[in-house]
Amino acid sequence: MYKCLCCGWYTLPVPPEEAVAFICPVCMWENDVFTANVDEPSDENHSLTLRQGRANYQEYGVCDVRLKQYAREPTEEEQMNYHKINHQGSKILETERLILRPFTLDDAGTMFRNWASDPEVTKFLTWPTHASREVSEKVLRDWVEQYEKPDCYQWAIVPRELGEPVGSIAVVGQDARAGKAAVGYCIGRNWWHQGITSEAMARVIDFLIGEVGFNRVESWHDPRNPNSGAVMAKCGMTYEATLRQADWNNQGICDLCMYAILAEDWHRRDMGRTERQIIEQNGML
Repeated sequence: MYKCLCCGWYTLPVPPEEAVAFICPVCMWENDVFTANVDEPSDENHSLTLRQGRANYQEYGVCDVRLKQYAREPTEEEQMNYHKINHQGSKILETERLILRPFTLDDAGTMFRNWASDPEVTKFLTWPTHASREVSEKVLRDWVEQYEKPDCYQWAIVPRELGEPVGSIAVVGQDARAGKAAVGYCIGRNWWHQGITSEAMARVIDFLIGEVGFNRVESWHDPRNPNSGAVMAKCGMTYEATLRQADWNNQGICDLCMYAILAEDWHRRDMGRTERQIIEQNGML
């Protein structure tokens, strides 16, 4: 089943290779892959734009009020599966500048050299600075073993131009019943303030919500490390609260600034992206 681009429900059972367009029975939007962007009038949808269709769905429960008699409510099964988790493991993810890939044991040297041996990088983290390459090797051995599990999400952040890891990003906690995942990250000091971490985080959020199916992705930081919060905000996450003395790191017990993005926030944010981009990212082309 595929998500409707208008209402977001998993109500499109037609495989994309068998049709170039298919109508969502919940909101009646015809998901035409040839629509260029959310503001382009669609001939298949009474000259409505995708943006208008989504707004109408929020107000009327259908993309065009004239089609209300043909639409239906989501079934009980669809509501149960709306945030069903479809674990896919640490598949390779790409952005314009980055490749996010699983670690290998061969990455031990670059991990130690590029970030894990730097106390400035680990200052607000929960694991100690690596004292030797052997420590990095041991950590990677544990990570590589975990890749057998489909719910393991641990990536090396690799700039295309460099060709070697400069940091890591991972799901550090998850709750399938609540449909939420917590993401943590770190990056070498030589690559700070270049937008690399936020680019990696944004891609991971897209994957976790758009493909795996989490309803909530959250992350948090020590308030003494505001740059980490800036990364979260740049990725569309919302600051929710500061919890007093609710966490700990290498500086001891600390406050916790919580950020999160919900699936509904993610869909609204994607209204500015082209329809084709959304379809391609969700594996529908």
